[in-house]
Amino acid sequence: MDRIFFDTDILTDVAAHRDPFYADSLVVLDLCAQGKAKGACSALSFAHLAYLRRKDGKDRVMSSFLYLRKVLEIAPLGESEVDKMLRDNFSDLEDSLQWHSAKSWEANYFMTRNVSDFPKNQRPKVMPPTSYISQRSR
Repeated sequence: MDRIFFDTDILTDVAAHRDPFYADSLVVLDLCAQGKAKGACSALSFAHLAYLRRKDGKDRVMSSFLYLRKVLEIAPLGESEVDKMLRDNFSDLEDSLQWHSAKSWEANYFMTRNVSDFPKNQRPKVMPPTSYISQRSR
């Protein structure tokens, strides 16, 4: 079964209904909701979403969070991942934390629209939702 780690941008696309990204991001998230894949995100994504969506009101944000917690596991993000971030050469430290969280969770896919910000030809495989959907439908 595919193990898909969701970067914050994908979760924001769904929570904010951001077009043109919303539909494909939701399709991949729904695969996890249907038990056709396992999904995870880091706790850092919840913090980012809380900040980004704060103007939507607490009830609406909490509703999104409750849905995400039903669908996604929380990947490790602690001492080990921070230490790995401190040793690597990512230009974006937050991306590095997300990457190491995904690796600790043993994801085989890292779902993001910022593909160029992450290592290529490594596990997990980095791709946007559109590529994952087309790959899956072959």
